[in-house]
Amino acid sequence: MTIRWWMPLAVALGALLGSAESSAQRYDANAACGGLSNAASIQDVGVSSMEARAQQGRCTLHVVAADAEALVRQQRMLEAVSMAVCKAAAEPQPSAQPLSLVLRFPARCPLSSKATLFPAASGNWRREFPEYPSAAVRDGLQGKVQLKALVNGDGRIVAAVVRVSSGHAVLDAAAAKGLRLWAMQRDAQQPALPAMSVMDVPVTFALNE
Repeated sequence: MTIRWWMPLAVALGALLGSAESSAQRYDANAACGGLSNAASIQDVGVSSMEARAQQGRCTLHVVAADAEALVRQQRMLEAVSMAVCKAAAEPQPSAQPLSLVLRFPARCPLSSKATLFPAASGNWRREFPEYPSAAVRDGLQGKVQLKALVNGDGRIVAAVVRVSSGHAVLDAAAAKGLRLWAMQRDAQQPALPAMSVMDVPVTFALNE
C-alpha cells in the first residue's frame, strides 16, 4: 500500500484576519470578529455552519457539525487561531444543541480584516506519513483528502481541517491526525515564520494492486 503526498512550497491564500504582528493596532469593539465573520477557508467540510458574532466586545463563534470528528477538528483549528492571534486561549461555552460548539475569543483581540493574517506557508517540510488505518485496508478503502493546515511561528502544524472529504471518515481522520506530525526545516537565510500561516495539503491513500 502507498500513501502519496503533494506539498507545494507556496500556496496563495486570501486574507481572513488582521496580522498577528499588528496587535498594537486600534481595537474596534464594534467589529470584534474582523475577518472571522467570513472564515469559510478554515471551515471543515463536516461543519454545516460556523457563525461569528460580536457579543459584548468579544468575538463568539457558533459552530454546528454533522459529526463529532469534524467538530473536534474545527475546535482545534479555532483554538489555534486564538492562541496565535490573541495570545490567549478561546473559552468554550455551554451549547444546548448536540454536535455544536460555542467559543468566545479573548477580549480586545485585534481580529481586523484589513491586513493579511495568513500568509502562505513555504519552506522545506519534514513529513511523517500517517498510518493507513487497518480497517480501511481490510475494507479496501482508498481516496484523496484535501486538508487546510495551520502552521505556527515555530514551523509546526498545530491544526488541520478537512476541506474536501475522501468519502471515508476513517481516511479523513487519519490524514488530519498524521498531518500534525509535520514540521518545517528552515535554513539560516530563511526569514522567521509569521505567528500563523496556512497551506493546502492534498493526501492520497492508495492500496497497491
